[in-house]
Amino acid sequence: MKNNLLNIKFAFEPEKNKNRPGPKTMAASRSCSCEHLEKLLNSLVKIRTFYRNSKIDIGGCLIDVHYFKTISKSGRIEQLFKYPEKYTSNDHIVGARYDGDTIEKSKHVITYFLPYKTIEHAIDCISKAYHFVRDKLDGDAQPNNFNIPLNNDAYEGYGICKTALRAVVVDCSVVERIDIPSASPETIEKDSIVNFYRTDLDISELIDKLLLSGRPDSPQKVGEQTYLVSKDTYRIIHDSVPFLICMAVSDISEISLNQNEIISPDTPEIPKPGNEPTIGVIDTVYDERAYFKDWVEYHDERDEYEKMLEKPDINRHGTEIDSILIDGPALNPDLDDGCGRFRVRHFAVCSDTIPVIKLMKRIEKIVSSNQDIKVWNLSLGNSSEVSLNFMSYDGAILDQLQSKYDIIFVISGTNSFDDGSIKKVGSPADSLNSLVVNSVRKDKSPCSYSRTGPVLSFFRKPDVSYYGGDKDEKITCYMGTAKDECYGTSIAAPWMSRKLCYLIEIMGLQKEVAKALLINSAIPWNKRERTKEEANLEGYGVVPIRIEDVLECGQSEILFTVYGSIESYASACYAIPVPREKNNKTAYRVKAVLCYFPKCDRLQGVDYTQRDLSLAFGPVIIDGNKTKIMTGNESEFSDEAKDRAERRKWDNTKVAAESIKDKIRPRKLGETGQYGLKITSIERSARATMERINFGLVINLKNINGENRIEEFKRDCLIRGYIVNEISIGNQIEIYNEASQDIRWDE
Repeated sequence: MKNNLLNIKFAFEPEKNKNRPGPKTMAASRSCSCEHLEKLLNSLVKIRTFYRNSKIDIGGCLIDVHYFKTISKSGRIEQLFKYPEKYTSNDHIVGARYDGDTIEKSKHVITYFLPYKTIEHAIDCISKAYHFVRDKLDGDAQPNNFNIPLNNDAYEGYGICKTALRAVVVDCSVVERIDIPSASPETIEKDSIVNFYRTDLDISELIDKLLLSGRPDSPQKVGEQTYLVSKDTYRIIHDSVPFLICMAVSDISEISLNQNEIISPDTPEIPKPGNEPTIGVIDTVYDERAYFKDWVEYHDERDEYEKMLEKPDINRHGTEIDSILIDGPALNPDLDDGCGRFRVRHFAVCSDTIPVIKLMKRIEKIVSSNQDIKVWNLSLGNSSEVSLNFMSYDGAILDQLQSKYDIIFVISGTNSFDDGSIKKVGSPADSLNSLVVNSVRKDKSPCSYSRTGPVLSFFRKPDVSYYGGDKDEKITCYMGTAKDECYGTSIAAPWMSRKLCYLIEIMGLQKEVAKALLINSAIPWNKRERTKEEANLEGYGVVPIRIEDVLECGQSEILFTVYGSIESYASACYAIPVPREKNNKTAYRVKAVLCYFPKCDRLQGVDYTQRDLSLAFGPVIIDGNKTKIMTGNESEFSDEAKDRAERRKWDNTKVAAESIKDKIRPRKLGETGQYGLKITSIERSARATMERINFGLVINLKNINGENRIEEFKRDCLIRGYIVNEISIGNQIEIYNEASQDIRWDE
């Protein structure tokens, strides 16, 4: 017997942010000399002159600020660009990228759009700081200059207050250089999706000024600051205003499909569909001769021209995906997941190659017109690698749709069948809100065609891995009139779509909770230390085959979910009754997964997610008049790169997992003997309104003594007034079946 999953509604209390920033101090590793200040000053003067003399007036100055390292929001320039007073420096940010291959080695490059008055203010501030450092600090400001306060009289006579003057010096100490943005001079051979920085110049006005509006290939607006541009018009724009181009990517998506081989013309038997849940499929063409045709509602979204150019066997891929979703366990008994069969609503959107904008327009239309479907399988991917610094256009659209319509996409991690080299994943496998799936072999090792994350330099993609077959151990599918053997991430993804749909539709769980459950199930208690390369190929791990292993836990474990929302700085509960030993020690180890679906902004580059939720779960301690939670990771990171890489700051999936090792002992609890749970929220922009955001949390507790104390835990939760629901697979199936019955009213 196993223990069932619990859903618990705790009594959360909102908390305000009581931290108030003091005066900024210079980092111990930094300094700021007169030579450095003079270099920055000269750069700003040249930049001002450049934009004043530019034939295209954008209403201010676009500048790239190169920081010495990856830097936190609070560590960036603050005083220098704080003008007019109603604005903060961060309000002027219009883009962000990394200068480097990895998050640990990268340096932040932040793009600002500054009104002319703001850049004049910055020039004036640096000039005053230069004279102050020269006169009072012997030409070189050191950290101890600000740790040991100077006499207030030392700051007089510079036309700027003491606090502002010190802040300007600290601002300049973190900046390596300042220059003008410029798009790479690469040749664009195809129509491209071009994003422009936000400035005071409307892009339609720019098109008119460059005499492009009357051309047959005039740029076409496809989104905010986003245009479809031909190679000829791109050349004109690049030659005229290279500083306005934020990014440019090809509009043509070369679809990466799976490999297959026909093995048998067998026609399996299948019953008529009943009340099974429906999974949405967006793929290539479907073969309507398939034995499971009664299970598929088919819609061909292609235009007549595309249909006319249709290649032979183009219906194989989409049909194979449907066969896994509908009848995968019957075709592959060793992969029987216990989820049963699913109906499919299949939308054919392409044959193979398709413009990305056209594809996304079709997907937006399909999703908005089929809002009864909560899980969408997208086993189409681009053969080209994603950018290290910008979210793909299609990935960003999918993230928007998932926030807008309360849906989730399951996306294949894309394949590399060519030269055997490991490539970065292709779009839209960089979509952060989606569940991205890579393939593994039966021994759980990465497949020969696997592609790797991370995306945007540090975000964890793929999320999980599953069995997708390989050259010598294929997965059985069906392609219309015959069985065939396939392999590819396209084959792994529909198995996860089945599980997600089961969790959401039959178990009645929210998408945030369902995603967290799958990730939790992929992380073993006795997890070995993996290399960074392994983690980038496998995600958080391999999801188990049986759905019971996702929804149930061992007798020495307690598995529960928390679903909630947060619209304040933090929400906390400090009285969670995890069973304890008589000596006020805990014999439990913790594994926790937090998932949420934040709003994102593609134009912000690597600073893509606009909301961060952090998780703290552990014993409660009282420190003076403060209540704290011991997580085992209390040290404060002063390094933003480590915070992002290790604590996953700004990532929309957070994992805290303790390993179970030999000779492990109970740990001492705090004074209260209770556990606490706290979710903390921060916005990327200081001016952003704290909107309500939903989160799903899965917490898995394991007793190192092998004791089953779940009933004690449930009882103590109920005593405290918490709502506890036990989620039994059998009971939930009965509830689903009863809710799906048609009711006929007697006349």
